[in-house]
Amino acid sequence: MDFDQLKKNIGCCVQLAPIACRLDENSRELSTIDDDWIIGEVAEATVEIRNVRTSNVIILGKDHIRNFTPDPYRSMGRIKFGFLTLCVQVFLQGHQCWVRLIERPGESQILVKSKNTQAELDRAKLVRRCPDCGRDSHLVNGWITTFDSEWVCSNDNCASKRRF
Repeated sequence: MDFDQLKKNIGCCVQLAPIACRLDENSRELSTIDDDWIIGEVAEATVEIRNVRTSNVIILGKDHIRNFTPDPYRSMGRIKFGFLTLCVQVFLQGHQCWVRLIERPGESQILVKSKNTQAELDRAKLVRRCPDCGRDSHLVNGWITTFDSEWVCSNDNCASKRRF
């Protein structure tokens, strides 16, 4: 993805491919809504997008975006429209949003319907791998999608024992 080109599209209204997956309070999948998202701040390695309907904001990494495609049919005057093809699936649940890697960029992540769905989603949101030892790390402060969140390694023998 050419970030310099994306910087020229700040304020552009885009639709996501795959479409964001909406979940209810019990982590059950809701009907699909192809929301518009506004491209906000484009930093060196991240892009902030805001959902027009829900006002949810998510920060995507540079590698989360496969490409940007303009949509000339929807563009009017100064308002530009387009599509962001993602390498991740965006999930919306109330005021929370997060991403998970998908196998095929642009295709929806299909949730596994099982009795463990809630536990699987909670674990995916609240556990990351420690960059030093590869063991589970847990969210101790902040939001899942922000860079000021603090994660602590659960490995007592981890050399760093640092928060990240």
